[in-house]
Amino acid sequence: MLKPDNARSKFTSLFLLILILLTLALPVNANGNIVYVGDRTLNLRAGPGLNFTSIAELYPGEPLAVIIKDGLWLNVKRAGGQSGWVNGFYVGSTLPNSAIVQYKTVIVDTGKLNLRSGPGLKYSSIAEIPEGETLNVIARSGLWINVQRTNGMTGWVNKTYTRPVGVTASAPQPAATAQPSSPSSSSGSFAVVNSAFVNLRAGPGFEFDVLAEIPFGETLVVVGRSGAWINTRRSNGQEGWASSAVLKLSGTAPIISSPPTLSPTKPSSSLTPTPTATTPASNAFCRQGNVLAGVHDPDRLQVLRTCLTVTGVVAEITTADDGDVTFRLRLDSAYTWTLNDVNRTRLRGYLQIEIIPADQDSVATPTIGDRVAVTGAYVTDTVHGWNEIHPAWQVDTLP
Repeated sequence: MLKPDNARSKFTSLFLLILILLTLALPVNANGNIVYVGDRTLNLRAGPGLNFTSIAELYPGEPLAVIIKDGLWLNVKRAGGQSGWVNGFYVGSTLPNSAIVQYKTVIVDTGKLNLRSGPGLKYSSIAEIPEGETLNVIARSGLWINVQRTNGMTGWVNKTYTRPVGVTASAPQPAATAQPSSPSSSSGSFAVVNSAFVNLRAGPGFEFDVLAEIPFGETLVVVGRSGAWINTRRSNGQEGWASSAVLKLSGTAPIISSPPTLSPTKPSSSLTPTPTATTPASNAFCRQGNVLAGVHDPDRLQVLRTCLTVTGVVAEITTADDGDVTFRLRLDSAYTWTLNDVNRTRLRGYLQIEIIPADQDSVATPTIGDRVAVTGAYVTDTVHGWNEIHPAWQVDTLP
């Protein structure tokens, strides 16, 4: 028969052992067993490893309920009930910046806005929303917001074509410094930027060089238009073209019969530095045809130039869940024009470079500290908002 002290000691040891086992079985996260997908889309897999098939794609910022943890892998459940496994490295206990909702209610600012089943153009349209309808914002994933209509229907819309409730859609009177002085802009027509980070381009089309990024709410003098593109002048005198889809016009813009014919493959000397002797010529490694062939989710990339070479020092290297080798360059001063405000803030002034799996046998992966020349497609990742070389077709180490 056990003495009371011995029995109590054995019971205590057994209790502690059970407590330890239970603790190890619980998922480790700091936010009530809820984690969030990071700044990139993430594969939901059938099991805890890359060898298991992908059963769904999770959008950046999506909340997931953790069921159990197995090493680096988490068994999770989506809001709709679907469960699977994700690599815990790509989720966190807090929302990424690209998923933070900036406003709770928006108004549709374009006619027949597509309500989609997911956050991207690849998702099907489930309804068309008329201009002026008010939507409640549930969540955000980059440029896409999950919204609920007054009839209870939910889905995703591109926030570029909405405006926050309380932000006026009418164009304010421009300051005296913005008044046009040229006869071509004497019509008194103005435009207000109705989206964040609007690109001012050298010509009327996405294939033309980006001259500057214009912030939300800036008033522009309208010089003319060509199709869906508006020729504008800023208060500092800079002229360029912007899509009418992201501008709120006041007045009628005169038609320009002969818009600029700047070749998109021949950038202006003011924007692109003359290659040095140590910089490979871009066209030696440029690809023909679809420059985004082989890229995971190419719909999120907006091509700025089909081929570009930049140089700089490798600052960071990671491997993404989609298999891309990703590194970031501290650019040589001659190439800092390729950065936008999102690069300068969220990426700490670096340019993102991505080598897709199809090219990894032929394109060398550098090491941190290497000074390299990189050639590939120069694009904007519309989910994150930053510029990058993606895909990169050539990486050469420089002296």
